Amino acid sequence: MEATVAGATASALRIRLALAIVLIALSASLAILPAIRAVRVDAVPSVTEFAVLGVAITLVSLLGIVAALRPSGCNRLLSLSSENPRASSTAPAPRGCTAQGLVGHHLDCGAFSGHTARIAGRIACAGCMGMVAGGTAGVLLGLAVASGLVPTDRTYDAAMGLLGASLAMAGILGVYRRNATSGARALASFVLVTGSVTFVAGLAGRGLFFGAFGLAAALAVLGLRVDMSRLQHASVCAECTERLAATPAAGAGGAGATAR
Repeated sequence: MEATVAGATASALRIRLALAIVLIALSASLAILPAIRAVRVDAVPSVTEFAVLGVAITLVSLLGIVAALRPSGCNRLLSLSSENPRASSTAPAPRGCTAQGLVGHHLDCGAFSGHTARIAGRIACAGCMGMVAGGTAGVLLGLAVASGLVPTDRTYDAAMGLLGASLAMAGILGVYRRNATSGARALASFVLVTGSVTFVAGLAGRGLFFGAFGLAAALAVLGLRVDMSRLQHASVCAECTERLAATPAAGAGGAGATAR
């Protein structure tokens, strides 16, 4: 049964990954189009358009920071799944699990050691730390867009959009890695959030429609990142439960050693 759950979870993870990559690639294509001379997009966005998009980027970045600091509430807004994104972390420990509670909103077993980091003597979620840092960068970039500090040259906008899309792609692939260290997870989340707001800022220089599409794509990608994290947690627990069920004689000590 656990093997079936783990297999279904792995398939769902690959689907989420593919969807995120498609959305990022589509946003990157919109960044390239205005730079092609044959495509005429000559209208310069108005001050109001820049202000609206800049404020939207700032608010979304702030939402990401709050979601990272208080995942029990805001992650529900970003997740595309109908299930609670924290269900795998807040549910009772799997059968035979030796974890006694939660640390950094993960089960306190060695199976999640790569998901957490110690900050000032406290355990924190590495991915959430990266999202806070990325959200902070997003707030600064959003304020720059709202102030009209982003150039409207189509070549510059295309380069900025492509850079952001590349960073977001690297971030989503980094988040997908199961064997990543806590530092790598924090960096992947930071790069994903920073890249997402960067390609939105690049598209903002081409007008409200382009910027709004980029913002919607960024929100969808971040929602997929939340779902991927939830599914990874479920997969780890399913595989651990399967190992524990296969070695019942190992006892609590053996189970803990296996998880670690």
